[in-house]
Amino acid sequence: MVSLQPKHQQKYCAAVGFCGQNTTNIDANMTFSAGSIAGHHMMHEMDVVTKVAGKLLEIQRSQYFDRASVLRRPLKLSQAYCLLWQNQETGDVEGRQGSSRKLGGCFFAVLVDLMALGKISLVSEHKNSLAIQVVDTERTGTYLDGIVFEEMVKFQSKHPTKQKEVSEYILEAVKRDNVDKNCATLTLDSLVDIDILDKEQKMLGFTKKYPTLKFEPENSLKHEISEILLNFAAPDSYMRCLLTILRTSDKLYLTSDPLLSKYFSKSDYEKKVKERVDVISNSWSY
Repeated sequence: MVSLQPKHQQKYCAAVGFCGQNTTNIDANMTFSAGSIAGHHMMHEMDVVTKVAGKLLEIQRSQYFDRASVLRRPLKLSQAYCLLWQNQETGDVEGRQGSSRKLGGCFFAVLVDLMALGKISLVSEHKNSLAIQVVDTERTGTYLDGIVFEEMVKFQSKHPTKQKEVSEYILEAVKRDNVDKNCATLTLDSLVDIDILDKEQKMLGFTKKYPTLKFEPENSLKHEISEILLNFAAPDSYMRCLLTILRTSDKLYLTSDPLLSKYFSKSDYEKKVKERVDVISNSWSY
C-alpha cells in the first residue's frame, strides 16, 4: 500500500488534534465540538486517499489491466459507478453533495478512466510518493476534462519539472465546495447528456434527482455483476476494475456496504458475494 507523504499526515494530525493519543477512554455519549467533527471527516478523507492510491498503483502495474477492454465498453467506469450508486427507483444519489467515501470511489473511477485512455500515468519515486504524470495533453472531449484532466494539463504546463501527488488530487475531489462541479455531479450530468438519466432540480437547484430514463444500461451491469459474483463468471478487465472500485468504496464503511449489498439478498451477500468480490479486488498483483 502506498502511504502519504509525511507532510500530509502531519497536517491532518494537527487538524484532528488527537493523532497518536489513546482514544479507548473517550465517552461514547460525549457532545462533539465543531473541531472534533471536522477531525472525524478528515479521518474519513485520509482513509479514502490511502485506499484509493494503493489500489490505483496495483491496477496500473497489473497484467490484468487491459486498456482496450475498458475502452470497448459504452459507459466509462465513472459512469457505470454513478449509475450503480444512483437509486433507480427514486433518482436519488445519496451522498452526492458531500460523502467523501462515495465521492472518493467516483474519483477513483475517473482516474482509472484517464489511465485507460492513456492520458495519465502514476509515478512513484519512493515508497511515500505517488504522483500523476500527464502523458498525453490532448483533451478527451468528455466530462473527464472538466472534472480534473484540464487541471492536470494546466498544472504540468505551469510546473514542467514538478509532479502533483495523487493524494492532493483525491483530497481536492472529495472536498470540492461547488457541488455542481464535483466529480459525481459532472459524471451524472454526462449520463443525462446521453439520455440514460433525467435531471430534476428542486429548492432553487439545491436538491437534484436523477430519474432513470433508460433502464437497460444499469440492468445489464447488475446482471453481469450477479453472474460474476454468484455464478463465478470470469470478469473482463472492465468489470474487474468496476468491482474493485465499488468494493474499495464499500470497505471505507465500517458497518455497511451501501453500493454493492443492495443488489443481493442479505444471505447471498454475506455468504458468497463479499468473499468473491474481495478475491477479485485483491488479485491485481497475481
